[in-house]
Amino acid sequence: QPQINLATLDIEGKAYDAAAARLNAVLARDDKNLEAMETLARLHERRGQLVDAQRWLTKAADSAGPDNLHPALTLVEFHLSHNQLAAAKEAGKQLTGKAPDALPVLVMLARVHLAHQELVPARANLTRAATLASQNPTLLLKIALLQSSAGHLPGAAYSLGKALVERPNFLAAQALLAEVQIRQGELDKADQQVRQIIASHPQSGVGYSLQG
Repeated sequence: QPQINLATLDIEGKAYDAAAARLNAVLARDDKNLEAMETLARLHERRGQLVDAQRWLTKAADSAGPDNLHPALTLVEFHLSHNQLAAAKEAGKQLTGKAPDALPVLVMLARVHLAHQELVPARANLTRAATLASQNPTLLLKIALLQSSAGHLPGAAYSLGKALVERPNFLAAQALLAEVQIRQGELDKADQQVRQIIASHPQSGVGYSLQG
């Protein structure tokens, strides 16, 4: 909606009162407008009013239909970004209830588990996510990074291998795969991967830094 777009510009320009007026006017006409709720939450967050931000994000998550995961995902992200780990875990239950096997839910829940140092369920969620993300190399890289953080190096190597099937010269995936292979002690494979990086990206210093 135009008023929400203008409110977003107001927030970026730190015209917070103007943004609040626009968003409150939208909600006065349509009190179920999820985009307005989420934007109002972002406004409160920018102002440092975290309780109000959480209130609007929770309202948006509670008001969303069963197929709309965005508000609930945003709520969990909010809690994680502010190190509210218990609240993130509680909000994650809403995601589990809505769509336990949805790809973005699996990734978000894995992040919550990692924040709580719960490595076994984190690894399980990421393994399932990697299976679903088979044709999305960017998402597979993100999953592999989380798998690496969870200490699941074989899983990370698997995800990166799938990413490189879809995008053979994906530099970030190539570099991470070489690092994973080094951590696993697969030095011959890592050396071969580094040589491939240098051959496919001769202008980048990534391959040479790994070689050194």
